[in-house]
Amino acid sequence: MTRPPPDQKSSPSSLGSQSWFELAREVSQAAAGKGYGGHEEVYAAFAADRKLHIQSIRRALTALTGISKVAALDPGRAGRLRDLPVTVVNTIARWMEYDRRAAFEAMDRYEAGVIGTRQIDIEEREARKRNADFFAHITRYEGLYELDAFDTAFAHLLKDWRSEPAGPFDATGKGPFSRCFRHRQRDERCLLLVPGPFPQPRDWENERNSIMLQAQGAVSMGYRVLIVVPAANGIKSTLEGWLNTFGLTGDRIEILETELRQLPNEPEDAGAPAP
Repeated sequence: MTRPPPDQKSSPSSLGSQSWFELAREVSQAAAGKGYGGHEEVYAAFAADRKLHIQSIRRALTALTGISKVAALDPGRAGRLRDLPVTVVNTIARWMEYDRRAAFEAMDRYEAGVIGTRQIDIEEREARKRNADFFAHITRYEGLYELDAFDTAFAHLLKDWRSEPAGPFDATGKGPFSRCFRHRQRDERCLLLVPGPFPQPRDWENERNSIMLQAQGAVSMGYRVLIVVPAANGIKSTLEGWLNTFGLTGDRIEILETELRQLPNEPEDAGAPAP
């Protein structure tokens, strides 16, 4: 593959006249200390001002978090990541969570023009399949579904919070909550709840009470709860409808929707993973 000229290569890493990195840093600074609802208001305001979809803002924030992780290991490489497209940065960040060497090698090949954006994503998915046993120990679901949810939650909470295990909820490996986020300054914790994945949209209706009662129970114990669901089939509205009718928790339960990918459950399943 011939490497594109520098001016063509840099365009995917820009959102309008501003680079995605500059935008993400600006949004991050504006949202710091705003709290749950305030974050979404900031995202929406920036999206409207730049004429972007709010998901573009969230992806840029996720990529910014990924660069921060790389910077702790390799500052020079982190600087190079700023010039790459958001999708590539997020792919590399996911990959390095379980195979740093392969992720950085793929980044080098991308920069050299040996592989493109689509190919690096395909290779990361294939690597993730091969490492399914590893993910069985760090997530409740194999594949990309819950990891994408974690990325969304981490970008939403920004630098005010730090991630830690969900504590007593997962001591047996059967708790409903994936992670706990502890506020860096206030004595406050937020639990991440990632329901599903469910094979049929109607399953969300069937499981709605169970999902929301789990969240309500955590709130009754003093936690905030962040629920991340797929951005499809009106799932967020389904859960918010329950919350508006039965919720007694004020703003202590927040529901986010995003693109959640899931690998096939069995290696022999036909078809490629959903994009």
